[in-house]
Amino acid sequence: SPTLLARASELGGARFVLGHAEEVPFESSAFDMVVSYLSLLDIEGIEAALDEIVRVLRPGGRLLIANLTGFATAADIKGGGWRVLPDGGREIVVRRYLEPHSLVVRWKDIAVINWHRPLSFYMTQLLERGMTLEYFDEPAVLQPADPKEAAYNNAPYQLIMEWQTRA
Repeated sequence: SPTLLARASELGGARFVLGHAEEVPFESSAFDMVVSYLSLLDIEGIEAALDEIVRVLRPGGRLLIANLTGFATAADIKGGGWRVLPDGGREIVVRRYLEPHSLVVRWKDIAVINWHRPLSFYMTQLLERGMTLEYFDEPAVLQPADPKEAAYNNAPYQLIMEWQTRA
């Protein structure tokens, strides 16, 4: 948003450009690396965005993705997708995992439309674009402080992937 770009520019350290993932304002093969941190699930036109990522990467370029897993988005965790257990623990209730769909997620005073997509969607889309998976992880919460935090280890909550374009 223009407001966030203005603030980031005030802080300095980089050049910031307003754009949309489905049509980025950069030349082809402009970057060695693209980082997507919790952003793919916010993009409705994901196929166009993935085309753009591949387009702006140089041959041998890398795409780093950190995203919520499909388990987290199918459960609508922020919207109440938890079930409290008799021992006080919590479990995730997953619904419509295989069906891509949108959901409104609220955080503080902000409402965002997130898109649930199963892992197979991302894998297929990136493989079809000639990308090679170099690294994959579904990290756990290390040393959870309480049962609420520990519940995030009942199913993968986030994933990390590193993809590479053809050299």
